[in-house]
Amino acid sequence: MYAQIIRNVVINTLTHAFEPDEQGTIVIEVQQQTDSIFIHYRDNGKGMTEETLSKVFEPFYTTKRDRGNTGLRLHIV
Repeated sequence: MYAQIIRNVVINTLTHAFEPDEQGTIVIEVQQQTDSIFIHYRDNGKGMTEETLSKVFEPFYTTKRDRGNTGLRLHIV
C-alpha cells in the first residue's frame, strides 16, 4: 500500500513539477512514532497555482489532460 502511494506521488512530481530535461530533487523521509508512520515528502519543482492546489486531490483533475493523464494519481494517494 505505501509503495503504491509513494510511487504515485513520485510519478506525479516527475510529470508536473519538472520539465523533461530539468534536474530536480525529491526527498522522502519516513519516521515511526509509537504506532504511527509518518512520510514526509518534498521536492524543489515549480510548485502549484492556488487553483491547482485547491483541486489537486479531486478525482480526474489534471493540468496535463492533453498528454493522456487521468488525474487520478494524487486522488488515490
